[in-house]
Amino acid sequence: MNSSQDMVGVVLAGGRSSRMGTNKAFLEFEGQRLIDRSLALLRETLMFGTSQLDREILISGNLEGYPCLPDRLLNIGPIGGLESVLSYLGPRDHLSLILVPIDMPAITSNMLRNLIVSGSGYEAAMFQGYEFPLYLQVNRRVKTSVSSMCREHVPQSKRSIKQLLLSLDVNLLDATLYDLECFYNVNTPVQWEQMRRVSV
Repeated sequence: MNSSQDMVGVVLAGGRSSRMGTNKAFLEFEGQRLIDRSLALLRETLMFGTSQLDREILISGNLEGYPCLPDRLLNIGPIGGLESVLSYLGPRDHLSLILVPIDMPAITSNMLRNLIVSGSGYEAAMFQGYEFPLYLQVNRRVKTSVSSMCREHVPQSKRSIKQLLLSLDVNLLDATLYDLECFYNVNTPVQWEQMRRVSV
């Protein structure tokens, strides 16, 4: 763990779930709503071997019954959620984020701990070929890049986590160390049923 830094876990749950037809956050996987599963995953990861005093978990989105940070800028994807989180956190120093999307239910705490440890000395850490889950240092360059992407004149194609990472010093980890299902992303009913079958 990067014990010298405050660590903030972020569940990205601000999507419209239009392709799924229902809010993905409230779908149940292995007996848990996806939102509850994501929160439990971050608690397990961030409380591991450390004090709770310098740990925080946020939900980016707008879910009934949960304390959330709604996107300040609507319909621009995960970068909009990140912008709202950075705005909420303000000018805090020595801060890192671990970002988990709501629609990747098979992510493990071991994966997240690997990202956190491997992120030391880098601005970001990710598994090669996958934007999420993501470890991200909060520094001036990150804040400036996210703010610039969210300006009104910027085309949607330039507003993405992928675009942000192109400007950062990123440690790419070997994704083949984990089962492929750990990286499954579910956006449609068909993908959801495939995920449920794989987990049985």
